[in-house]
Formats: sequence, structure tokens, C-alpha cells
Amino acid sequence: MTLYVAGDSFATVDKNQSEGTSWSELIATSLGCKLINVAIPGASNGSILTQIDWILDRCDSDDYIVVFLTDRYRRILPNTIEKLDRKKFLEYHGLHELQRTMPGIAYSKKVLLKSSLMIKPEHKDFFSKYFNPDLQQFEDEYMLTGAFTKIFCKTKRLLVCSGGYDNSSSRFGDVPDKVNPELFCLPADNFIDLPATQMLKFGKGREYVNHLDLQAHAKVARVLYKQLLRL
Repeated sequence: MTLYVAGDSFATVDKNQSEGTSWSELIATSLGCKLINVAIPGASNGSILTQIDWILDRCDSDDYIVVFLTDRYRRILPNTIEKLDRKKFLEYHGLHELQRTMPGIAYSKKVLLKSSLMIKPEHKDFFSKYFNPDLQQFEDEYMLTGAFTKIFCKTKRLLVCSGGYDNSSSRFGDVPDKVNPELFCLPADNFIDLPATQMLKFGKGREYVNHLDLQAHAKVARVLYKQLLRL
């Protein structure tokens, strides 16, 4: 039995963090599962879809999958116009220098896919000319709904966490959109409204690349574990 984790920075494991103390490791220990965490700092919801696609090729009916969502002010962009192998979409990404890698994942030395963030200067031209946040949220909603439907064909042990989906947009002056399980056609037990802002309040500071300190990791693990037991 395996616990698979997909998402952005809040779902990752920092290589400088003591082994066994991140929320995903704590949950895996409590469930008696092997952990495979493929979350990537800065991931867009599109990048998270590539993580889910990778997981779908490997998961079984008794495995658990936890997906942390992110905000709509990110988009996956290719660094090449060459033909890409769909089975390698996840491996085409690059890893953060502080991220602890999981065994069995052969990431490319040359980054071919990357998540663009609106706040990054190098992506300013793209966002000013081609990006509309409302359209991006529309695309994210329907693409994620399709991905979760595909997961249910493999396992019912899926837990989707709101994460930054309905919070990060507020820093740009928007009113946060309330996210709920109906938005993605999910049963109530397969969704947890645990915003990024709330997770930050669980601790006293941002110690690692995943933004959480040890106290916050322990609290997030307890909250998610309790919800996973309902599946």
C-alpha cells in the first residue's frame, strides 16, 4: 500500500527537514504506507495534472492519493517546441534546489516544462499578453474534475485539499473564490477545505521550502489523517 502525494510547495518535503517530520511522511507512517511524493514547489494546477498522470500509471485500488491544489495565477509552459513524450511530462520538470527527491523518478537534466508564476519577471511578457485569470480558473476547474474522475477509476482513496486554490488570488486584490467538493464533482469525504492561509497559522513561522514549521506539519498531518480514515 502506497500514499501518493501531488501538489505545489505546501505538499513537498524539504531536504533539510528531519526525515519523518513532514506531514506526508507522518501520514504515511500512521497509515503504514510507503510514501511517494511527487509535488513540486511553484507547481501550477497544470503541473499538478502531470503529477497525477504519473501516479495513475502506478497506483492500485488500495493506495491513497492526496492532491494539494494551487492558485490560478500560474500556468505550465514548455521550453521547447519539440515532440514530448506524454509518459515523461512529470520528468520534464525541474526540482527546487531544497526539495528532497523521491526514488524511482528520473527527472530530466534539461527542464522542458516549467510552471510560470505571474510574480516572476521573466514571465511578465506572457502574463501581460496572453493570460487571463478567469479563463485559467475555468480551465483548471474542468481539467482537475477530469483528473479526479480518472483517479476514481483506479482508487476511491482520493483526498483533495483546497490548498492555495481559493486564497492566493487575494494578494492580487481579488475576492477569493470559495472552493467546495461540488466544484470538482467530488463526494464530501474526498475533499477537505484546508486553505494555505490556515495551514500557515498552524505554526509559528516558515522554516522550510514547504512554508511550514514542525508544529504546522504535525497539525496538518492530524487533520488530513483523520479525513483519510473516512475513505
